Amino acid sequence: MYPDLSQLPIDAATDGLMQQLFTVRNGAPKPWEEGLPPADEELSFEVGGLSSWGKTGDTLFVHGWEGRFTQFTPIMRQLITAGRGVAAIEMPGHGRFADQKSNPLEFSKAIQRAVDHVGSFTMIIAHSQGGTGVLHAMSKGVSAERIALLAPLASVEAHLRQVCGLVKLSDEGTDLLLKKVEATVGVPPSEFDAYELSKLRSEPTLVIHDKADKEVPFEPTEKFVKNWTNAKLIETSGLGHRRILNDPSTIENVFNFLTAPNA
Repeated sequence: MYPDLSQLPIDAATDGLMQQLFTVRNGAPKPWEEGLPPADEELSFEVGGLSSWGKTGDTLFVHGWEGRFTQFTPIMRQLITAGRGVAAIEMPGHGRFADQKSNPLEFSKAIQRAVDHVGSFTMIIAHSQGGTGVLHAMSKGVSAERIALLAPLASVEAHLRQVCGLVKLSDEGTDLLLKKVEATVGVPPSEFDAYELSKLRSEPTLVIHDKADKEVPFEPTEKFVKNWTNAKLIETSGLGHRRILNDPSTIENVFNFLTAPNA
């Protein structure tokens, strides 16, 4: 049940909504997140950190908002068992960095810092807002031979407008919120638009999204994938936004895509 902010002064309403939007709630891990071996190396940056197993510059995992890299445990274990190097970002405001602030730009910066440290990654796999961060980081020079995106958030601005609608914020209030987000983050929400960011991309890319995802709608993903040369979309049904990470078919599709001799 969403609160009704329509009767509040828009400044108070948008301030309260800003507090909610930028507060990270770190939930308890699911049973299927267990079983990762201890990392060979753990690093901390000014924004977030990086854990790695084996050859660091092979595959990078990027979790989403209020997520954890352990949500990728099933596919990470398969890659580690296959002798692949694995690295995983822990975003600002998440896990051991829970005292830090976070926002879409911080996600992008954390990815850029990880790549700066390692040099490059052969493959990148991301979930939800992590996918948005990857696309933005790629617009700033990050590259990889292959990309896999699971339930990616196609547009931060569209998501914010959807939230404003759910809490009955007026058009004036919505515009004010977007201005406050820009002032806080440092760039406008429109800078995180997958449709625009994907226009010049040509890396072999696998996108998997559930048709009934209630947190991140499927249709915008379908739209931007059509705009991305060499991208393939796999539609799932009944998995929602997070169970897709533990789905055997999803894991198989991602593993085969990342380990295929030629994408």
